[in-house]
Amino acid sequence: MTPQDARAHYNFLLTLCLRKEESFGPLAFAFLKEHDLDQLQLTPEEQFNLYMATSEAFAAEPKRYNHKMECLQKAHQILRRTQYANPELARQLTQEIQKTSVEWDLYNEAMRAARSAAPPPSVDKQRLIVETDLPRLLSYHGPKTRLGLLPAEVQAHKRRENGTTFHRPFA
Repeated sequence: MTPQDARAHYNFLLTLCLRKEESFGPLAFAFLKEHDLDQLQLTPEEQFNLYMATSEAFAAEPKRYNHKMECLQKAHQILRRTQYANPELARQLTQEIQKTSVEWDLYNEAMRAARSAAPPPSVDKQRLIVETDLPRLLSYHGPKTRLGLLPAEVQAHKRRENGTTFHRPFA
């Protein structure tokens, strides 16, 4: 990929980001993984913007924390080379990385505990009980009709008894 192609793709990705397109996150993450941004001659500011936008695009799901943390760490490394470099922003990035890392660790710990605490699957038969109002409906509608038909069928049966039929015109 040439530097011009890279810049065009970068602009395309940021356009997707601004539009809040769902495809931005996966496309940007793939672009970041597959290319060396320094070799593509993207400025440190452009690299920082892309890593930060990508980290924000990930859904707040535990399975995405690892990727988010990866983008935040890269952005933190690039921050020193940008014009944005200041201690306050670096501190905020560090806090976000630590928060994401703790959430990732808690998720992994909970998943390990859930797997180890789960009883082994048994091959015994289990009984499923389903409650329904069908017996009450039949006892209510049954005496009202000779045949014990359901309500929609009751109406049709009564019309047939009375000799009235309804014809619907074709649309």
